[in-house]
Amino acid sequence: MITLREVKKRIRTVGSTRRITKAMGMLVVVILLSMSVSYAQAPDGVVNQKLEIGLRGGVSWARFVGTDHNPDADSRKGFTLGGYARIPISSHFSLQPDVAYTQKGENVVVIIPDDFEEIELNFEVDYIDIASLISLDFRRGHNIQPALFAGPWLAFNVNSQRGAGRSISNVNTSWGLVFGGRARIGADRFGFILDVRYSLGLSDAFENDDDWTPDDFDPDNPEIPLNLDVKTNALLVTLGLAIW
Repeated sequence: MITLREVKKRIRTVGSTRRITKAMGMLVVVILLSMSVSYAQAPDGVVNQKLEIGLRGGVSWARFVGTDHNPDADSRKGFTLGGYARIPISSHFSLQPDVAYTQKGENVVVIIPDDFEEIELNFEVDYIDIASLISLDFRRGHNIQPALFAGPWLAFNVNSQRGAGRSISNVNTSWGLVFGGRARIGADRFGFILDVRYSLGLSDAFENDDDWTPDDFDPDNPEIPLNLDVKTNALLVTLGLAIW
């Protein structure tokens, strides 16, 4: 027999799936429309000469912020790895869609009241981040080409654990803003990229499951909800290689 709680959970799951599908579709449409407008409006020869495609990877420092944030928590140090494209729309501006696998979360030291033993509780929440950025470019054609960028991002959870290998059952699809800067070294087809950006979360990281209580814990089912009112921020430093 299906309980009322299970029915509610399935309804929430269907709703979350629809929201994720809708959000993904909207982001894809925005990126495709932006690319089409960019190609249509770019000056003659700019697109063919300056289109850039590359790979980037590096380190991420992430932590939760918000009402339920633990001020004693440490940032989680992880990695980020992905690719990008840069499409010129004028002599000083480019559109940059990119996608990356990014590790987020935070680390907390918990003291057990009975024996005052300290244990480290790691919240590991990993995402596929998709961003659509507008870049202000300087010194195009020179050996060192700096740029500033900003834009929205959408993140889809692909892995989540809460200490002891227990998965978290209520991670939301997140969204927010990213801003930062980069410098390209090399004016030829290939070039090295230093990218520093800050990812600001504007949506709730978790969908609180108010129906769940510790009595619902099932040792045979490692999934548990994480009822925290927090958002996820991250600092990312990456090195990249322009391959086109």
